[in-house]
Amino acid sequence: MGYIARYWCIRHLASPDLLGNHGLYRRDDVWTEAEYAQLLQQHDIFLNIHKGCGDPHNPITFRVTKILNAGGLVISERAYPKDENAYAGLLTFANITRDNLTGIAIAYRQIANLSSAERKALAAERHRIFGDRFAPARIFKRAAIYELFDKMLMPNRSTRKGRRSGQQKPDDALVFGTVVNDRPTMQNAVFATVSFDGFPPSRFLPFICSFLKHVPDALLVLFVRPASAVSVFNPPHPRIKLVPWPASYNHSRFTQVFRYNVYADYLRGPEGRTFYKVAVSDASDVVFQADPFVRIGPEDDLIFGNDKDIIGRSHGNKYWVVNLYGRKSLEQISMRNVSTSGYTMGRRTGMSLYLERMAAEVNRLLVPRLPRLETENWMLAKGYDQGIHIWLLYNEFLRQPRPVPVRVLQYDEVYISGAAGMRIGRDVLLNHRGVVLNMRNATISVVHQHNRMNYAVREALSCKRRRAVY
Repeated sequence: MGYIARYWCIRHLASPDLLGNHGLYRRDDVWTEAEYAQLLQQHDIFLNIHKGCGDPHNPITFRVTKILNAGGLVISERAYPKDENAYAGLLTFANITRDNLTGIAIAYRQIANLSSAERKALAAERHRIFGDRFAPARIFKRAAIYELFDKMLMPNRSTRKGRRSGQQKPDDALVFGTVVNDRPTMQNAVFATVSFDGFPPSRFLPFICSFLKHVPDALLVLFVRPASAVSVFNPPHPRIKLVPWPASYNHSRFTQVFRYNVYADYLRGPEGRTFYKVAVSDASDVVFQADPFVRIGPEDDLIFGNDKDIIGRSHGNKYWVVNLYGRKSLEQISMRNVSTSGYTMGRRTGMSLYLERMAAEVNRLLVPRLPRLETENWMLAKGYDQGIHIWLLYNEFLRQPRPVPVRVLQYDEVYISGAAGMRIGRDVLLNHRGVVLNMRNATISVVHQHNRMNYAVREALSCKRRRAVY
């Protein structure tokens, strides 16, 4: 009955006494991203009618959020009260019944009679509010997901008095025990940024714990934003170096983009010059299963990891390359493999060059673009470093003559990305301990975007300490 009710409501809305000559278009032939993009270009006002037209006891469906995320204007019949509260200011709600649809016609005329500039301004404001209200971090916080992670990852947390001040330590402080192996030589280092803007410590626990367990002869250099959050690590582990996020890069919220500038500055400095092998890694979605540095040979100035994905078939990678370097540049590399910027490693000389070039391109292409980035889709805007990473790989580092010795790994040699749709038995194996193996039964050292895999990396996610080795 629901579909029939909606069918008759739509027919009635198209009658001359309601929308009439304004036109009401019903589409059921949009299946691809290109078709959806074309639809959004052709129309800017969209109508949401429930299956049971006139029955407000219905939810706001995911199709509405896709339109809001794309910057469209939506008129909807009334919905479930909690949904209406969640979408207040984002949709135009209209009171209707199956026998009286004038509320929608009135709402449509109010929006349609606005000038083009006024409609664009209204759409932009709703798009901004939507991006802020439904940011993933806020959704997780409202759903108490972070608190759940804290309980799962640190079930025995308790406050205790500080030795000197007598005050209690923060309940969410990351407290790690003593070194489980002999103190390392500190000749290798992993650089990562932990941004606590909306994220509790548990967000980064899998990354930190797996590093301490599986990468014994290295230092973890954590760049902490905001700088005051270094107090969360109380006390810091001997193999963790805390670096407050530099104030000179506080002008932008795009931490992921400007981290290369911060890393390049640090590696150029006196402490950075002491490292032999260096890796840069995401922190929120990477875990270690083995020491990746053992795979860096004496001639490996730079090591990039390939994904199974193809650039020309990846929406995000196409978007970044085209917007930064143009469609012709995309055509030249469209059939090459994606290489994600979530993890890159090599010897200090090669990594210095890589970080300097990434930082230079960020300054050249993204700094002037910052005002526009604020209006783009947040999930895409914050990932522009990926487009730079790909372009540099294929247009500089793999071009002859190569600036430094470069090795590109297959998707399952040392590093693997969960975003590439990995499947057990086809692409990877999973042993009884929850360790991801390649099809040659070898442990994959680094798992990126493990949160996108449909299986648990149990061994890496466990924060249990190793037994001390004497």
